[in-house]
Amino acid sequence: MIEKLREAGLTEYESRVYLSLLEKGPLLGGEVCRHSGVPHPKTYEALNSLEEKGFVVVTPIKPKVFSAVEPKAAVGSLISSKIESFKKLGLELGRGLVARKRDEGEKGFYEKVKILAGEKSQFNLSSYFYSTARREVSQVFTYEYLYPAHNRDIRDAVKRGVKVRIIGTSISKEGLTMMKQHIRLGAEVRFYRIDELRMQVKDDREARITLYNPKNKGQRITAYFEHGELSKVLSSYLGRVWSKAKVVTLSSKLSDFG
Repeated sequence: MIEKLREAGLTEYESRVYLSLLEKGPLLGGEVCRHSGVPHPKTYEALNSLEEKGFVVVTPIKPKVFSAVEPKAAVGSLISSKIESFKKLGLELGRGLVARKRDEGEKGFYEKVKILAGEKSQFNLSSYFYSTARREVSQVFTYEYLYPAHNRDIRDAVKRGVKVRIIGTSISKEGLTMMKQHIRLGAEVRFYRIDELRMQVKDDREARITLYNPKNKGQRITAYFEHGELSKVLSSYLGRVWSKAKVVTLSSKLSDFG
């Protein structure tokens, strides 16, 4: 059940706290800590986050009592918030494109787009980005598993002097191990949760966005943008996410990420 909740966008601590409230009913903060096994400071962080996400309600009087929202309603609220996030991203990208088009004046506006289906196409395109990059590759990556060539692609790119920046979007014991593998290969890695949206940008000139089916992650569609303005906008977007993301180091622990 915890894995299902994490797939829905909750952290491990949030999942454990929410399940405790579902099983035990309304609880005080200290009781939530005891039943969930989550460290005391992290318990209140998780409760606050769950309240913001619509999974928990809190009594307005002291001592505060925390109650779990019925799962169907909570997940529905979370899905709605994700949809709003995607709408906001779409508006930001659209405004960026309009601004760049206006700045271009009479130079014209050109974008070459290809649509690729399937997991293999995405992996091949990612490998192409790493093998042809001259300056930088930025990637949003789940760290749920590594395809065989990924480490080699990163290692070879770093050896050529390419800066590799990877934003991990989910965290687990296995995922943190993979992140540290990439750090040892010379990549910079940070953590920031982004659900269902995967991106990669090469040298601010080429980019891809991959959307996948949450119920079957082998089903995915990738939009590839070549030498166009959207690549620059996506690069700018990833730069903003990177500045907000939590740095991952070789000494990082799973508990550091809640």
